[in-house]
Amino acid sequence: MDMWSIVVFYAIFLLHSTVAEECGYSLCPSTKDDYINVHIIPHTHDDVGWLKNIDQYYFGDATWYQTAGVQYILDSVMQALSINPERKFTYVEMAFFERWWRMQNSAMRELVHQLVRNGQLEFALGGWTMNDEAVVHYGDSIDQLTRGLAFLNATFGECGRPRVAWQIDPFGHAREQARVFLDAGFDGVFFQRMDFREKRTRLKNREMEVLWRADPSDNTTGLFTHMLYQSYCSPPGFCFDSKCNDPPMVVDPLATNYNVPSRVAQFLEYARSVARSYATNHIFVPMGCDFTFENANENFVNLDRLIEHVNAQQRSTDMPVRLLYSSPTCYTKAVNDAFNKRGTIPDRQGDFFPYASASNTYWTGYFTSRPAQKYMVRQASGLLSACEQVINPDDVVDHLRRMMGVMQHHDAITGTEKQHVSDDYRLRLFSAMRGCQNLVASVADTLFDRTATFQTCDALNVSVCSPATRKDDLPDAIVAVYTPLAWDDFQPWMRLPLHATKEQADAQFRPADRVTDVYASLPNHRWSRKFYLPVSEVHPIEASYYPVVNRIMLKGTEYAFAVYTDRSEGGSSLAEGEVELMLHRATVSDDGLGVGEPLTERVFGQGLAVKGVHRLLLDTLPNVERLDPRMAQEVSRPPTFLFRNRANETFDANKKVSLLHKALPHGLHLLTAQQWKQFLVRLQHIAIPGDGPIEFDLKDAFTVGRVVEATELSLTANQLASAARANSKRRFEASLNGTLLKIQPGEIKTLLLKLE
Repeated sequence: MDMWSIVVFYAIFLLHSTVAEECGYSLCPSTKDDYINVHIIPHTHDDVGWLKNIDQYYFGDATWYQTAGVQYILDSVMQALSINPERKFTYVEMAFFERWWRMQNSAMRELVHQLVRNGQLEFALGGWTMNDEAVVHYGDSIDQLTRGLAFLNATFGECGRPRVAWQIDPFGHAREQARVFLDAGFDGVFFQRMDFREKRTRLKNREMEVLWRADPSDNTTGLFTHMLYQSYCSPPGFCFDSKCNDPPMVVDPLATNYNVPSRVAQFLEYARSVARSYATNHIFVPMGCDFTFENANENFVNLDRLIEHVNAQQRSTDMPVRLLYSSPTCYTKAVNDAFNKRGTIPDRQGDFFPYASASNTYWTGYFTSRPAQKYMVRQASGLLSACEQVINPDDVVDHLRRMMGVMQHHDAITGTEKQHVSDDYRLRLFSAMRGCQNLVASVADTLFDRTATFQTCDALNVSVCSPATRKDDLPDAIVAVYTPLAWDDFQPWMRLPLHATKEQADAQFRPADRVTDVYASLPNHRWSRKFYLPVSEVHPIEASYYPVVNRIMLKGTEYAFAVYTDRSEGGSSLAEGEVELMLHRATVSDDGLGVGEPLTERVFGQGLAVKGVHRLLLDTLPNVERLDPRMAQEVSRPPTFLFRNRANETFDANKKVSLLHKALPHGLHLLTAQQWKQFLVRLQHIAIPGDGPIEFDLKDAFTVGRVVEATELSLTANQLASAARANSKRRFEASLNGTLLKIQPGEIKTLLLKLE
């Protein structure tokens, strides 16, 4: 493993305070066993880019695309909550909230602290964004959650910690994401989208709440999962927001449009309809939608009146209904208490993919949409790992970390945004990457004692790199390669197609201790291939497509075949023995699902052409299974290349700098390495069939110092692992004995290390 230097992070990972605070479940409102308890959940769903870019959404600009201003939502909500202590509100996207918080004065900050302490303002999920679950790498999902939760922990302490995940808008859901939530200490997850046929069946059978078995090795526990009745928006007829046209609660009997009896009757009909699809006497009613609550007072005044008048007329009915302001956390507590009394809850295995909202309406094209953008995110992921590992805490590093968090948003990496928003995403990401590239290059200059500077080459995919190319002769350059992985990531030979004028030449990479020069030349040519797609008479092709984050594999009894991708793609096996990957897609018209424009990426007036790399592995089944975990990590965390002209100087090609004294045991993957006041690492057991646990002594593992103390944290590093386990009631085997780590197959352990 070649690593240059020590690592970094920016924030407080451990608990903000050791003083226990009265918050969380202890502040939930009381419910009644003999009533239908209707939990009213005021919220806003604030996309971190979709029809408008991030700045336009925050400041309320570009109203011709959409009327939405996040700063006004947060201003208005805080004032409305302060008027009535019974009111509650749920907020999710830290990319917006942290920005708003930085711009507030001390009086507003104190008000928000009070609202958080008394349970009126609740944070759900707490990630930088609400990430997609199909095309996002799990490491990037963990990172964006960690960034948002670190802010909440440092700002509000234990009372600001989200208890549940809130994934109401992603286009399908992954079992691995549920496991991330479990290991992060969440007690439940709420979402909307699943196949319409499954939803129809679940509504009929009153199985809209399940225990999701996210960990295939543990059948004793799961993640409580609530599937929304219709959507995450207010019930039909009861959107009291200024964006809607539904009638308000007219409570004056002298008014000619007095409507309390009819509005109460209409809501009771809706509530009882919902109750018939859920197994307990608790139902969940979201009140809000995309960018609602810019006028929070208008919403809350009408909700106050709805709650008051429904409750006043429900004391003597056969099926009484009681409305109460609530939150996803409080609903989770109430409904789980009810299930515990019943003794059973349905369970669910596997993913919620592919997602179909209607017949022949499969949301699978986004697995491939905007492949250049997906590739850029993959490259930025590897660069962020490198930057965190070699740079001291720095705003430049955090800039890339925050921007990578933005790119995990379910309308960013998915490619489901407007074109001008995609352009803005890539410009921001490029700027953040350039800052980290310069920092990594400066570290290389120092480590290799050179006065001339290294530089990166962003256009290597089209072979444009001035330090590595010369017009008059073959290139004469020094290439420094940094890999964030915990093993050497080199292949003996790699052939690279490059444009040149010579008739024939070899293009080869070899480890630096074997050759001193790189010769690269190939005839000018264009690659072209044709794919013939067999159409199934049972299912349309789009129903058989699945997300391929980093590889797709076919296994036989003796042999296996795998394709490893340099970005997320859609893939399938439409016929026996075949693998199909979709490399690029465009649409000729808008799909009618909200974006309002077709997906037609254009460059200089022509359709965008994207080239990529696919690595093929064909071998016996045992060999493929042995090689697969590492190959998947290698394409998911690509190395960073730095170049500089040699200028006839001598150079030690064997020089290496590493974070580790020696390679980690086979099967152990260094997912994260970040240093702040202490050293944060995530270690993953990348299991293969038949693997057992790995025991590894951390004491002398790292070159930055001897480990004298190790503390296990939750996956997202915002609470002690012991506290997260106690909260979730999961069964865990002790992982640490001093500095000796024991890690089971498939596990990720987050550790805070004290060094000397």
